[in-house]
Amino acid sequence: MADTKGAGAVIEANEPSHTTATIRVLVAKLGLDGHDRGAKVVARILRDAGMEVVYTGLYKSPKDVVQAAIQEDVDVIGVSLLSGSHVPLFRELCRCLREEGAEHVLVVAGGVIPEQDYPALLECGVDAIVPQEARAGLIVTAITDLVAARGRMVRAVARSRTAKRGVYTPSTELAKDVLSGRPIAIARMISRAEDGRAEAASALAELYLQGGRAHIVGITGVPGAGKSTLVSALIRTYADEGHKVGVIAVDPSSPFSGGAILGDRVRMSDAAAAGSAFVRSMATRGHLGGLARSTLQAVDVLDAAGYSPIIIETVGVGQDEVEVVAAAHTIVVLSAPGLGDDIQAIKAGILEIADIHAVSKCDKPEASATVSALQGMLALGGSSAGSDWKPPVLPVSSVSGERIGDLRRAIGEHWAHLGRSGELAERQRNICRTRILGTAKQLFQNKFQEKPEALEPYVRAVTERRMDPSVAARALLGWEEDPWTT
Repeated sequence: MADTKGAGAVIEANEPSHTTATIRVLVAKLGLDGHDRGAKVVARILRDAGMEVVYTGLYKSPKDVVQAAIQEDVDVIGVSLLSGSHVPLFRELCRCLREEGAEHVLVVAGGVIPEQDYPALLECGVDAIVPQEARAGLIVTAITDLVAARGRMVRAVARSRTAKRGVYTPSTELAKDVLSGRPIAIARMISRAEDGRAEAASALAELYLQGGRAHIVGITGVPGAGKSTLVSALIRTYADEGHKVGVIAVDPSSPFSGGAILGDRVRMSDAAAAGSAFVRSMATRGHLGGLARSTLQAVDVLDAAGYSPIIIETVGVGQDEVEVVAAAHTIVVLSAPGLGDDIQAIKAGILEIADIHAVSKCDKPEASATVSALQGMLALGGSSAGSDWKPPVLPVSSVSGERIGDLRRAIGEHWAHLGRSGELAERQRNICRTRILGTAKQLFQNKFQEKPEALEPYVRAVTERRMDPSVAARALLGWEEDPWTT
Protein backbone atom coordinates (compact mmCIF):
# COMPACT_ATOMS: atom_id res chain seq x y z
CA MET A 1 0.00 0.00 0.00
CA ALA A 2 1.35 3.38 -0.97
CA ASP A 3 1.80 6.43 1.18
CA THR A 4 -0.93 9.05 0.96
CA LYS A 5 0.91 11.28 -1.52
CA GLY A 6 2.00 13.82 1.06
CA ALA A 7 -1.49 14.49 2.38
CA GLY A 8 -0.11 15.37 5.82
CA ALA A 9 -2.67 13.36 7.78
CA VAL A 10 -1.88 10.46 10.12
CA ILE A 11 -4.08 7.40 9.48
CA GLU A 12 -4.67 5.07 12.42
CA ALA A 13 -4.41 1.48 11.27
CA ASN A 14 -6.98 0.25 13.78
CA GLU A 15 -9.70 2.73 12.80
CA PRO A 16 -12.64 0.84 11.22
CA SER A 17 -13.26 1.17 7.48
CA HIS A 18 -16.45 3.01 6.53
CA THR A 19 -17.84 5.45 4.03
CA THR A 20 -21.06 7.45 4.08
CA ALA A 21 -21.67 7.41 0.32
CA THR A 22 -21.76 4.74 -2.36
CA ILE A 23 -18.23 3.99 -3.58
CA ARG A 24 -17.75 4.67 -7.29
CA VAL A 25 -14.98 2.85 -9.16
CA LEU A 26 -13.82 3.30 -12.74
CA VAL A 27 -12.43 0.07 -14.21
CA ALA A 28 -10.15 0.75 -17.17
CA LYS A 29 -7.87 -0.99 -19.64
CA LEU A 30 -4.91 1.17 -20.67
CA GLY A 31 -2.88 1.05 -23.85
CA LEU A 32 -2.97 -1.85 -26.28
CA ASP A 33 -4.00 -4.52 -23.78
CA GLY A 34 -6.91 -6.20 -25.60
CA HIS A 35 -7.96 -8.61 -22.85
CA ASP A 36 -10.86 -7.51 -20.67
CA ARG A 37 -12.26 -10.73 -19.21
CA GLY A 38 -10.50 -10.10 -15.89
CA ALA A 39 -11.66 -6.49 -15.79
CA LYS A 40 -15.27 -7.56 -16.30
CA VAL A 41 -14.97 -10.14 -13.54
CA VAL A 42 -13.62 -7.48 -11.18
CA ALA A 43 -16.47 -5.15 -12.18
CA ARG A 44 -19.02 -7.79 -11.19
CA ILE A 45 -17.22 -8.45 -7.90
CA LEU A 46 -17.33 -4.78 -7.00
CA ARG A 47 -20.96 -4.49 -8.11
CA ASP A 48 -21.88 -7.40 -5.88
CA ALA A 49 -20.12 -5.62 -3.00
CA GLY A 50 -22.49 -2.67 -3.41
CA MET A 51 -20.22 -0.37 -5.43
CA GLU A 52 -21.11 1.53 -8.60
CA VAL A 53 -18.68 0.55 -11.34
CA VAL A 54 -18.05 2.59 -14.48
CA TYR A 55 -16.45 0.46 -17.19
CA THR A 56 -14.71 2.34 -20.01
CA GLY A 57 -13.75 -0.53 -22.32
CA LEU A 58 -10.52 -1.39 -24.10
CA TYR A 59 -7.64 0.61 -25.60
CA LYS A 60 -7.95 3.77 -23.51
CA SER A 61 -5.25 6.37 -23.11
CA PRO A 62 -4.38 7.71 -19.65
CA LYS A 63 -5.83 11.09 -20.67
CA ASP A 64 -9.16 9.50 -21.68
CA VAL A 65 -9.34 7.56 -18.41
CA VAL A 66 -8.68 10.69 -16.35
CA GLN A 67 -11.34 12.65 -18.26
CA ALA A 68 -13.84 9.87 -17.57
CA ALA A 69 -12.82 9.64 -13.90
CA ILE A 70 -13.36 13.38 -13.43
CA GLN A 71 -16.76 13.47 -15.13
CA GLU A 72 -17.92 10.38 -13.26
CA ASP A 73 -16.50 11.71 -9.97
CA VAL A 74 -15.17 8.28 -9.06
CA ASP A 75 -13.39 7.49 -5.81
CA VAL A 76 -11.04 4.95 -7.39
CA ILE A 77 -9.52 4.16 -10.78
CA GLY A 78 -8.85 0.44 -11.04
CA VAL A 79 -6.56 -0.56 -13.91
CA SER A 80 -5.81 -4.13 -14.91
CA LEU A 81 -2.88 -4.69 -17.26
CA LEU A 82 -1.42 -7.73 -18.98
CA SER A 83 1.13 -5.86 -21.09
CA GLY A 84 4.68 -4.96 -20.12
CA SER A 85 4.20 -1.21 -20.37
CA HIS A 86 2.58 -0.81 -16.97
CA VAL A 87 5.17 1.53 -15.43
CA PRO A 88 5.06 4.27 -18.11
CA LEU A 89 1.27 3.96 -18.44
CA PHE A 90 0.66 4.33 -14.70
CA ARG A 91 3.21 7.13 -14.50
CA GLU A 92 1.33 9.02 -17.22
CA LEU A 93 -2.05 8.27 -15.60
CA CYS A 94 -0.93 9.73 -12.27
CA ARG A 95 0.66 12.72 -14.01
CA CYS A 96 -2.63 13.46 -15.81
CA LEU A 97 -4.53 13.26 -12.51
CA ARG A 98 -2.18 15.79 -10.94
CA GLU A 99 -2.33 18.05 -13.99
CA GLU A 100 -6.15 18.11 -13.86
CA GLY A 101 -6.24 18.75 -10.11
CA ALA A 102 -7.72 15.30 -9.46
CA GLU A 103 -5.22 13.93 -6.93
CA HIS A 104 -8.19 12.96 -4.75
CA VAL A 105 -8.88 10.03 -7.12
CA LEU A 106 -7.23 6.88 -5.79
CA VAL A 107 -5.37 4.54 -8.16
CA VAL A 108 -5.34 0.75 -7.78
CA ALA A 109 -3.21 -1.42 -10.06
CA GLY A 110 -3.85 -5.05 -10.90
CA GLY A 111 -3.06 -7.70 -13.48
CA VAL A 112 0.31 -9.20 -14.32
CA ILE A 113 2.76 -6.87 -12.57
CA PRO A 114 6.19 -8.17 -11.46
CA GLU A 115 6.99 -7.49 -7.81
CA GLN A 116 10.22 -5.72 -8.73
CA ASP A 117 8.10 -3.00 -10.40
CA TYR A 118 6.01 -2.32 -7.28
CA PRO A 119 8.31 0.42 -5.89
CA ALA A 120 8.28 2.34 -9.18
CA LEU A 121 4.46 2.23 -9.34
CA LEU A 122 4.04 3.33 -5.73
CA GLU A 123 6.54 6.11 -6.20
CA CYS A 124 4.71 7.55 -9.22
CA GLY A 125 1.42 7.74 -7.28
CA VAL A 126 -0.32 4.34 -7.36
CA ASP A 127 -2.12 3.84 -4.04
CA ALA A 128 -2.39 0.06 -3.99
CA ILE A 129 -1.32 -2.95 -6.04
CA VAL A 130 -3.52 -6.04 -6.04
CA PRO A 131 -1.62 -9.25 -6.90
CA GLN A 132 -2.89 -11.32 -9.81
CA GLU A 133 -3.81 -14.20 -7.51
CA ALA A 134 -5.82 -12.02 -5.13
CA ARG A 135 -9.24 -13.28 -4.11
CA ALA A 136 -12.39 -11.24 -4.54
CA GLY A 137 -12.52 -10.33 -0.86
CA LEU A 138 -9.05 -8.78 -0.96
CA ILE A 139 -9.97 -6.58 -3.93
CA VAL A 140 -13.10 -5.30 -2.18
CA THR A 141 -11.27 -4.76 1.11
CA ALA A 142 -8.40 -2.89 -0.56
CA ILE A 143 -10.77 -0.42 -2.22
CA THR A 144 -13.01 -0.03 0.83
CA ASP A 145 -10.03 0.63 3.10
CA LEU A 146 -8.50 3.14 0.70
CA VAL A 147 -11.72 5.14 0.45
CA ALA A 148 -12.23 5.00 4.22
CA ALA A 149 -8.66 6.23 4.77
CA ARG A 150 -9.26 9.11 2.40
CA GLY A 151 -12.41 9.96 4.36
CA ARG A 152 -10.33 10.16 7.52
CA MET A 153 -7.94 12.51 5.70
CA VAL A 154 -10.86 14.77 4.77
CA ARG A 155 -11.83 14.99 8.43
CA ALA A 156 -8.21 15.68 9.38
CA VAL A 157 -8.05 18.43 6.77
CA ALA A 158 -11.23 19.97 8.14
CA ARG A 159 -9.54 20.16 11.55
CA SER A 160 -6.04 21.23 10.53
CA ARG A 161 -6.37 22.85 7.08
CA THR A 162 -2.80 21.72 6.41
CA ALA A 163 -3.35 18.88 3.96
CA LYS A 164 -3.80 19.29 0.23
CA ARG A 165 -5.42 16.02 -0.76
CA GLY A 166 -9.11 15.48 -0.08
CA VAL A 167 -10.10 19.04 0.90
CA TYR A 168 -13.89 19.37 1.04
CA THR A 169 -14.99 22.46 -0.86
CA PRO A 170 -18.25 23.97 0.44
CA SER A 171 -21.05 23.60 -2.10
CA THR A 172 -21.63 27.36 -2.27
CA GLU A 173 -18.03 27.76 -3.44
CA LEU A 174 -18.31 24.76 -5.74
CA ALA A 175 -21.35 26.33 -7.43
CA LYS A 176 -19.19 29.25 -8.61
CA ASP A 177 -16.89 26.82 -10.40
CA VAL A 178 -19.92 25.05 -11.90
CA LEU A 179 -21.06 28.34 -13.44
CA SER A 180 -17.60 28.80 -14.94
CA GLY A 181 -17.83 25.30 -16.47
CA ARG A 182 -15.11 23.54 -14.45
CA PRO A 183 -15.61 19.77 -14.98
CA ILE A 184 -14.44 18.68 -11.51
CA ALA A 185 -16.90 21.07 -9.87
CA ILE A 186 -19.76 19.93 -12.12
CA ALA A 187 -19.07 16.28 -11.32
CA ARG A 188 -18.80 16.83 -7.57
CA MET A 189 -22.02 18.86 -7.46
CA ILE A 190 -23.86 16.06 -9.26
CA SER A 191 -22.48 13.58 -6.70
CA ARG A 192 -23.72 15.74 -3.83
CA ALA A 193 -27.16 15.82 -5.43
CA GLU A 194 -27.06 12.01 -5.76
CA ASP A 195 -26.04 11.57 -2.14
CA GLY A 196 -28.74 13.99 -0.95
CA ARG A 197 -26.33 16.09 1.08
CA ALA A 198 -28.20 18.77 3.02
CA GLU A 199 -25.16 21.04 2.82
CA ALA A 200 -25.57 21.20 -0.98
CA ALA A 201 -29.28 22.09 -1.02
CA SER A 202 -28.90 25.87 -1.18
CA ALA A 203 -26.19 25.67 -3.85
CA LEU A 204 -28.32 23.35 -6.00
CA ALA A 205 -31.26 25.73 -5.58
CA GLU A 206 -29.11 28.63 -6.78
CA LEU A 207 -27.90 26.64 -9.79
CA TYR A 208 -31.52 25.89 -10.71
CA LEU A 209 -32.23 29.63 -10.75
CA GLN A 210 -29.25 30.18 -13.06
CA GLY A 211 -30.46 27.61 -15.63
CA GLY A 212 -33.48 27.20 -17.85
CA ARG A 213 -31.83 27.61 -21.25
CA ALA A 214 -30.96 24.03 -22.19
CA HIS A 215 -32.90 21.81 -24.58
CA ILE A 216 -33.47 18.55 -22.71
CA VAL A 217 -33.74 15.48 -24.95
CA GLY A 218 -34.87 12.10 -23.62
CA ILE A 219 -33.70 8.92 -25.35
CA THR A 220 -35.65 5.86 -24.25
CA GLY A 221 -36.50 2.38 -25.49
CA VAL A 222 -36.36 -1.29 -24.66
CA PRO A 223 -33.11 -2.99 -23.57
CA GLY A 224 -30.88 -3.76 -26.52
CA ALA A 225 -32.39 -1.15 -28.84
CA GLY A 226 -29.04 0.64 -29.15
CA LYS A 227 -29.65 3.76 -27.06
CA SER A 228 -26.04 4.30 -25.97
CA THR A 229 -24.71 3.89 -29.50
CA LEU A 230 -27.32 6.36 -30.75
CA VAL A 231 -26.36 8.88 -28.05
CA SER A 232 -22.72 8.49 -29.08
CA ALA A 233 -23.62 9.30 -32.69
CA LEU A 234 -25.64 12.34 -31.59
CA ILE A 235 -22.74 13.59 -29.45
CA ARG A 236 -20.52 13.61 -32.53
CA THR A 237 -23.16 15.39 -34.61
CA TYR A 238 -23.79 18.10 -32.02
CA ALA A 239 -20.08 18.52 -31.31
CA ASP A 240 -19.40 19.05 -35.03
CA GLU A 241 -21.91 21.93 -34.84
CA GLY A 242 -20.07 23.48 -31.91
CA HIS A 243 -22.49 22.49 -29.14
CA LYS A 244 -21.47 21.63 -25.58
CA VAL A 245 -23.39 18.39 -25.05
CA GLY A 246 -24.36 17.09 -21.63
CA VAL A 247 -25.34 13.45 -21.18
CA ILE A 248 -26.93 11.70 -18.21
CA ALA A 249 -26.91 7.94 -18.77
CA VAL A 250 -28.97 5.91 -16.31
CA ASP A 251 -28.40 2.23 -15.54
CA PRO A 252 -30.23 -0.03 -13.07
CA SER A 253 -28.91 -0.81 -9.61
CA SER A 254 -28.85 -4.36 -8.34
CA PRO A 255 -31.91 -5.09 -6.19
CA PHE A 256 -29.73 -7.39 -4.08
CA SER A 257 -26.44 -5.56 -3.44
CA GLY A 258 -27.41 -2.01 -4.38
CA GLY A 259 -24.36 -1.84 -6.62
CA ALA A 260 -24.40 -1.20 -10.36
CA ILE A 261 -22.34 -1.68 -13.49
CA LEU A 262 -22.56 1.59 -15.39
CA GLY A 263 -21.62 0.44 -18.87
CA ASP A 264 -23.17 3.06 -21.14
CA ARG A 265 -19.91 4.99 -21.26
CA VAL A 266 -18.25 2.13 -23.15
CA ARG A 267 -20.11 3.17 -26.31
CA MET A 268 -19.84 6.92 -25.68
CA SER A 269 -16.26 7.38 -24.48
CA ASP A 270 -14.63 7.90 -27.89
CA ALA A 271 -17.25 10.49 -28.89
CA ALA A 272 -16.97 12.21 -25.52
CA ALA A 273 -13.17 12.36 -25.73
CA ALA A 274 -13.28 13.83 -29.23
CA GLY A 275 -15.88 16.53 -28.52
CA SER A 276 -16.87 19.01 -25.83
CA ALA A 277 -19.24 16.61 -24.10
CA PHE A 278 -19.81 15.89 -20.44
CA VAL A 279 -21.00 12.32 -19.87
CA ARG A 280 -22.20 11.23 -16.44
CA SER A 281 -23.43 7.75 -15.53
CA MET A 282 -26.04 7.38 -12.80
CA ALA A 283 -27.49 4.34 -11.05
CA THR A 284 -31.20 4.19 -10.28
CA ARG A 285 -30.50 3.29 -6.61
CA GLY A 286 -33.92 1.67 -6.33
CA HIS A 287 -35.86 4.43 -8.11
CA LEU A 288 -38.42 3.22 -10.65
CA GLY A 289 -39.67 4.77 -13.87
CA GLY A 290 -36.51 4.64 -16.00
CA LEU A 291 -34.56 7.47 -14.32
CA ALA A 292 -32.54 7.99 -11.14
CA ARG A 293 -34.04 10.05 -8.32
CA SER A 294 -31.54 12.89 -8.81
CA THR A 295 -31.45 12.88 -12.63
CA LEU A 296 -33.12 16.26 -12.94
CA GLN A 297 -30.84 17.85 -10.36
CA ALA A 298 -27.93 16.63 -12.48
CA VAL A 299 -29.62 18.25 -15.47
CA ASP A 300 -29.88 21.50 -13.47
CA VAL A 301 -26.13 21.44 -12.84
CA LEU A 302 -25.27 20.85 -16.51
CA ASP A 303 -27.81 23.49 -17.57
CA ALA A 304 -26.25 26.10 -15.27
CA ALA A 305 -22.81 25.16 -16.60
CA GLY A 306 -23.89 26.03 -20.15
CA TYR A 307 -24.50 22.62 -21.70
CA SER A 308 -27.19 22.30 -24.37
CA PRO A 309 -28.60 20.00 -25.48
CA ILE A 310 -28.67 17.77 -22.42
CA ILE A 311 -29.45 14.18 -23.36
CA ILE A 312 -31.01 11.84 -20.80
CA GLU A 313 -30.63 8.17 -21.67
CA THR A 314 -33.02 6.07 -19.60
CA VAL A 315 -32.52 2.50 -18.47
CA GLY A 316 -33.93 -0.16 -20.79
CA VAL A 317 -37.62 0.31 -20.13
CA GLY A 318 -40.90 -1.56 -20.50
CA GLN A 319 -44.28 -0.35 -21.62
CA ASP A 320 -45.13 1.85 -18.64
CA GLU A 321 -41.77 3.15 -17.37
CA VAL A 322 -42.20 6.61 -18.84
CA GLU A 323 -40.89 9.00 -16.18
CA VAL A 324 -38.74 10.65 -18.84
CA VAL A 325 -41.87 12.33 -20.23
CA ALA A 326 -41.88 14.54 -17.13
CA ALA A 327 -38.17 15.29 -17.49
CA ALA A 328 -37.48 16.22 -21.11
CA HIS A 329 -38.73 18.65 -23.77
CA THR A 330 -38.24 16.24 -26.65
CA ILE A 331 -38.69 12.47 -26.33
CA VAL A 332 -37.04 10.10 -28.81
CA VAL A 333 -38.28 6.52 -28.54
CA LEU A 334 -35.83 4.08 -30.09
CA SER A 335 -37.18 0.77 -31.36
CA ALA A 336 -35.12 -2.15 -32.58
CA PRO A 337 -36.30 -4.26 -35.53
CA GLY A 338 -37.41 -7.82 -34.95
CA LEU A 339 -38.22 -7.58 -31.22
CA GLY A 340 -41.96 -8.31 -31.45
CA ASP A 341 -45.01 -8.49 -33.67
CA ASP A 342 -47.04 -5.55 -34.89
CA ILE A 343 -49.34 -5.56 -31.84
CA GLN A 344 -46.44 -4.24 -29.74
CA ALA A 345 -46.72 -0.96 -31.61
CA ILE A 346 -50.23 -0.25 -30.37
CA LYS A 347 -49.75 -1.10 -26.71
CA ALA A 348 -50.18 1.71 -24.20
CA GLY A 349 -47.19 3.28 -22.54
CA ILE A 350 -43.77 3.98 -23.91
CA LEU A 351 -44.66 4.44 -27.59
CA GLU A 352 -47.35 6.99 -26.79
CA ILE A 353 -44.87 9.45 -25.30
CA ALA A 354 -42.71 9.78 -28.42
CA ASP A 355 -42.18 13.09 -30.14
CA ILE A 356 -39.88 11.28 -32.55
CA HIS A 357 -39.70 7.58 -33.34
CA ALA A 358 -36.32 6.19 -34.37
CA VAL A 359 -35.78 2.64 -35.60
CA SER A 360 -32.23 1.42 -35.05
CA LYS A 361 -30.15 -0.90 -37.24
CA CYS A 362 -31.85 0.32 -40.41
CA ASP A 363 -29.56 -1.88 -42.51
CA LYS A 364 -31.41 -4.97 -41.25
CA PRO A 365 -34.23 -6.27 -43.48
CA GLU A 366 -36.68 -6.33 -40.55
CA ALA A 367 -36.29 -2.58 -40.03
CA SER A 368 -38.74 -1.66 -42.77
CA ALA A 369 -41.46 -3.77 -41.12
CA THR A 370 -40.91 -1.98 -37.81
CA VAL A 371 -41.07 1.41 -39.53
CA SER A 372 -44.33 0.41 -41.26
CA ALA A 373 -45.85 -0.80 -37.99
CA LEU A 374 -45.05 2.47 -36.24
CA GLN A 375 -46.33 4.54 -39.14
CA GLY A 376 -49.56 2.53 -39.11
CA MET A 377 -50.01 3.16 -35.39
CA LEU A 378 -49.49 6.88 -35.85
CA ALA A 379 -51.95 7.00 -38.75
CA LEU A 380 -54.61 5.46 -36.50
CA GLY A 381 -53.83 7.47 -33.39
CA GLY A 382 -53.05 10.88 -34.84
CA SER A 383 -50.97 13.44 -32.98
CA SER A 384 -50.60 13.83 -29.25
CA ALA A 385 -53.45 15.47 -27.40
CA GLY A 386 -53.27 19.25 -27.58
CA SER A 387 -50.48 19.28 -30.18
CA ASP A 388 -50.36 19.52 -33.96
CA TRP A 389 -46.87 17.99 -34.06
CA LYS A 390 -46.78 14.82 -36.15
CA PRO A 391 -44.13 12.43 -34.75
CA PRO A 392 -41.86 11.29 -37.60
CA VAL A 393 -40.57 7.72 -37.89
CA LEU A 394 -36.90 7.67 -38.83
CA PRO A 395 -34.82 4.58 -39.58
CA VAL A 396 -31.22 5.17 -38.47
CA SER A 397 -27.91 3.38 -38.17
CA SER A 398 -25.81 4.60 -35.28
CA VAL A 399 -22.81 2.55 -36.38
CA SER A 400 -22.62 3.77 -39.99
CA GLY A 401 -24.13 7.17 -39.21
CA GLU A 402 -26.88 6.71 -41.79
CA ARG A 403 -29.70 9.26 -41.27
CA ILE A 404 -28.33 10.44 -37.91
CA GLY A 405 -28.34 13.91 -39.45
CA ASP A 406 -32.06 13.50 -40.19
CA LEU A 407 -32.69 12.63 -36.54
CA ARG A 408 -30.66 15.63 -35.40
CA ARG A 409 -32.75 17.90 -37.65
CA ALA A 410 -36.00 16.38 -36.39
CA ILE A 411 -34.94 17.06 -32.80
CA GLY A 412 -34.17 20.66 -33.71
CA GLU A 413 -37.46 21.06 -35.58
CA HIS A 414 -39.40 19.78 -32.58
CA TRP A 415 -37.61 22.24 -30.29
CA ALA A 416 -38.49 25.07 -32.66
CA HIS A 417 -42.10 23.86 -32.84
CA LEU A 418 -42.40 23.90 -29.05
CA GLY A 419 -41.27 27.51 -29.00
CA ARG A 420 -43.55 28.67 -31.83
CA SER A 421 -46.66 26.89 -30.61
CA GLY A 422 -46.37 27.81 -26.94
CA GLU A 423 -46.17 24.13 -25.96
CA LEU A 424 -42.73 24.64 -24.44
CA ALA A 425 -44.15 26.66 -21.56
CA GLU A 426 -46.77 23.99 -20.86
CA ARG A 427 -44.17 21.19 -20.93
CA GLN A 428 -42.00 23.16 -18.58
CA ARG A 429 -44.93 23.60 -16.18
CA ASN A 430 -45.59 19.85 -16.29
CA ILE A 431 -41.94 19.13 -15.53
CA CYS A 432 -41.98 21.55 -12.59
CA ARG A 433 -45.28 20.19 -11.28
CA THR A 434 -43.92 16.65 -11.33
CA ARG A 435 -40.68 17.72 -9.64
CA ILE A 436 -42.49 19.52 -6.83
CA LEU A 437 -44.74 16.54 -6.12
CA GLY A 438 -41.85 14.09 -6.38
CA THR A 439 -39.72 16.14 -3.99
CA ALA A 440 -42.61 16.43 -1.51
CA LYS A 441 -43.05 12.66 -1.61
CA GLN A 442 -39.33 12.09 -1.05
CA LEU A 443 -39.18 14.55 1.86
CA PHE A 444 -42.17 12.85 3.45
CA GLN A 445 -40.47 9.44 3.15
CA ASN A 446 -37.18 10.82 4.47
CA LYS A 447 -38.92 12.26 7.52
CA PHE A 448 -40.11 8.88 8.68
CA GLN A 449 -36.96 7.04 7.63
CA GLU A 450 -35.01 9.38 9.91
CA LYS A 451 -37.56 8.95 12.74
CA PRO A 452 -39.09 5.49 12.24
CA GLU A 453 -40.49 5.49 15.78
CA ALA A 454 -43.04 8.12 14.72
CA LEU A 455 -44.41 5.73 12.11
CA GLU A 456 -44.58 2.60 14.27
CA PRO A 457 -47.94 3.30 16.03
CA TYR A 458 -49.60 3.53 12.62
CA VAL A 459 -47.84 0.39 11.37
CA ARG A 460 -49.09 -1.56 14.39
CA ALA A 461 -52.63 -0.20 14.02
CA VAL A 462 -52.79 -1.10 10.33
CA THR A 463 -51.20 -4.52 10.91
CA GLU A 464 -53.76 -5.29 13.65
CA ARG A 465 -56.59 -4.10 11.38
CA ARG A 466 -57.53 -1.29 13.75
CA MET A 467 -56.89 1.32 11.07
CA ASP A 468 -57.08 1.51 7.30
CA PRO A 469 -53.80 2.37 5.46
CA SER A 470 -55.40 5.38 3.76
CA VAL A 471 -56.64 6.74 7.11
CA ALA A 472 -53.15 6.32 8.57
CA ALA A 473 -51.57 8.11 5.62
CA ARG A 474 -54.02 11.01 5.86
CA ALA A 475 -53.32 11.31 9.58
CA LEU A 476 -49.57 11.44 8.89
CA LEU A 477 -50.18 14.24 6.40
CA GLY A 478 -52.31 16.08 8.95
CA TRP A 479 -55.42 15.83 6.81
CA GLU A 480 -57.44 14.06 9.51
CA GLU A 481 -57.44 14.03 13.30
CA ASP A 482 -54.40 12.16 14.58
CA PRO A 483 -55.60 9.48 17.05
CA TRP A 484 -52.17 9.31 18.71
CA THR A 485 -52.13 12.97 19.76
CA THR A 486 -55.67 13.26 21.14
